[in-house]
Amino acid sequence: LGDVYKRQLVDSVDREYLVRHNYPGANVPVTEWSGKTLLIDLMAARYILTPFEFSSASAGDGRRFGMVDRGPMLVYVNRRAFPRAWIARPERIIDETPQTLHQLRNGDLNPIRSLMLSPMPERRIVYPDGTQGIASARIRYGRGAGLNARGGAIRDETLIIDVDCPQDAYLVLADTHYPGWVAEVDGQPATIYRAFGYFRAVQIPAGEHIVAFYYRPLTFSVGKTFSLITLATYLLLLLVQVFFFSKSKPDTRRD
Repeated sequence: LGDVYKRQLVDSVDREYLVRHNYPGANVPVTEWSGKTLLIDLMAARYILTPFEFSSASAGDGRRFGMVDRGPMLVYVNRRAFPRAWIARPERIIDETPQTLHQLRNGDLNPIRSLMLSPMPERRIVYPDGTQGIASARIRYGRGAGLNARGGAIRDETLIIDVDCPQDAYLVLADTHYPGWVAEVDGQPATIYRAFGYFRAVQIPAGEHIVAFYYRPLTFSVGKTFSLITLATYLLLLLVQVFFFSKSKPDTRRD
């Protein structure tokens, strides 16, 4: 970024401005909020851009955050950030309630051992050790998956993930849980659960599998259906008009 844009960015997040306009949390010291960043970790936020310098306490003495760039805006690396897609083998499944959401926002949950899902699965996969273990979840970057080299979908409504896990588990995706998304595991429909209040998760069986997420909102399906009905009606009326026109046309042939 150029210096002008950096300055504009700094001004846009100026704390005094935010406090003056009563933005929630604007007057909270960095040392307080930086210890409650579990949601930021689960969002797969690898870097944090801020005009305010973290103290050694908030940075965890260099273990929690590490500065990678100093300028008008400070850039910190978040060493606890989760990957965008990861395999969970939790010790327990917890329900999404006001109490558990409060714990999540305060950073009082261990997301490796406690997986928050809504609705609660009929079949709950849990493990005594509550660990990620030996497993992998890789977003496919090839052209066949419709993704570019940076992992972003060329068609934003499609996401393909290759998973490999020796045991039944959950695939957690840091993308927002939103109506209209459907999931398939090896081409078979799969239930999407809301994970940690905001993200997506699906159950996966042991072994290597392909998990696909597609954005298919109801409004699109309804619109497509009405469009097909309208087209069919138009073609039918056109055929009827042509038929009656040919019948009503006088015979000009001479004997």
